[in-house]
Amino acid sequence: MEYDPNIIKITVLIILSLPFIVFVFASSKRIYFAKKWTMAAVLFLLIVVHYSLFGTSKTDENNEILICGAAILNLTFWLGNSIKRYSAIFNAERILSIFAASFVIWNVLPGTLLSGENYIEGNYIGVTANANILGGYLAICCVPLLVAGALRTQARLGRLSYWLLVAAACLLIFLTRSRAATLALGMSIAFLSLYDPRIGRSIKIFIVGVVALLTALFVIQSSTKYLDIGLFGTRDLLIEQRLAAIEVRPWLGWGFNSDVFGFYHEKAIFPPMEKGNTILQALEEFGILFGGVVMVATYAFFWIVSTQLRKGIGNIGFSGTLIAGITHLTFETWLFNFQSILSIYAWILLLSLSFALPKNLSIKQGRREFASSSNVALVAALPQHGRPRVFQATGHH
Repeated sequence: MEYDPNIIKITVLIILSLPFIVFVFASSKRIYFAKKWTMAAVLFLLIVVHYSLFGTSKTDENNEILICGAAILNLTFWLGNSIKRYSAIFNAERILSIFAASFVIWNVLPGTLLSGENYIEGNYIGVTANANILGGYLAICCVPLLVAGALRTQARLGRLSYWLLVAAACLLIFLTRSRAATLALGMSIAFLSLYDPRIGRSIKIFIVGVVALLTALFVIQSSTKYLDIGLFGTRDLLIEQRLAAIEVRPWLGWGFNSDVFGFYHEKAIFPPMEKGNTILQALEEFGILFGGVVMVATYAFFWIVSTQLRKGIGNIGFSGTLIAGITHLTFETWLFNFQSILSIYAWILLLSLSFALPKNLSIKQGRREFASSSNVALVAALPQHGRPRVFQATGHH
């Protein structure tokens, strides 16, 4: 018997929402509609309406993908309403850092790393289907969480272990030769450094300069595998497709997940619905006007939540993850493929945390909460200004 993976993911997302629904009603809390979540829900509904009116690739699979998007909205609504304290965010980060460490160890084990079967045309794929997927998981889901673990852990051996895992993850990204993952890694490190109040301005400039130089050198070096088809290799071909599609139907667009302008190339057997750049994907599918609104809102959403996490409560792992994710979309198009693992993970973080950040728990209160739970490293990482800027938790403290 065959199982549809999209249906399984939808079912899992619905089941995961049930305990949060029970918690919200059992605690007699007022149900809250976060402004950012509401705006995202409205944009999602407009995408569905646009697809129903102007879609050119209406399939059962696309319908399932949209239902998966609705399931994500449902889960994040109840999850967001369940967040009561800062500590819930950091506890979730701590748990996920263990999974991140396990994933890196799995891919760096000699049996996996040294197996010729795990290299495709010289690119390391590890335990995943291709190098770009592995690079994305490492740069977005693993490195920021591992850095957070290294800075949070008080034991010397624990800190050393986390930093070794960070180094191993960076090595694996290098072996994937994934330019998208490299850009994501570099941008997240630069972002976390720039918004660290403990680092002086001159040191920040030095770190950002070194990171930018190394990132540029690696991207150029990685592109040599596609010398005969341009600096950005397969992405050049995908971008040409997007521009051609936009030129033919600039204002209405072709509809959600349109495959009208997809084709194959002898040097680039693209995965299904791979489009090379998320901004161009949105302009192709939703038209220049609506697509432009969608992407401006999306990038603003990612940036605002990331900076609120980093500057407001001193968070490292999730803020770095969101910055890495939005950077990764320069080369990849998983954001609106709501059934993909990266899309599910990114939207759950983004939408659920949008409930937690805008309210009235002050930084001073946050420091007291962390101090009482012995999170010394986290307290030190919080900005030292006195503004009561903050966190929107939905319960009483």
